[in-house]
Amino acid sequence: MPWTYDPTRVGSHKDIFPTLYHFSLSDAYYHALAGRNMLAPVDDENRAFGYNVSLWIDKHGAYPMSGKVAFYPWESADGLRTDNDSAIPVEQQQARQKALPELLRWQLNSQLRGFTD
Repeated sequence: MPWTYDPTRVGSHKDIFPTLYHFSLSDAYYHALAGRNMLAPVDDENRAFGYNVSLWIDKHGAYPMSGKVAFYPWESADGLRTDNDSAIPVEQQQARQKALPELLRWQLNSQLRGFTD
């Protein structure tokens, strides 16, 4: 299977299993709500971000998940160091940051309660 290592791709724990599944399950279907294959020859731009309960990162910079609406752009394209000055993220980004934790919580609850649809 072809793969591409790109040290500038950001991601997080959400991407580990989709990457492993892609290379070990021989085209088996699996759910990947927010994660993607980090070694795909062409990256999935819709899922090209890192996430945890404290921070969201993408190719543009870092966004605290603390409730404070802020955006810290990367100082350069080849590092993970941010500018000290924050900006307000665009509304679409704010909506994504609000929706993802709610979606993940819904997914977990649906699996625990046995929802199939």
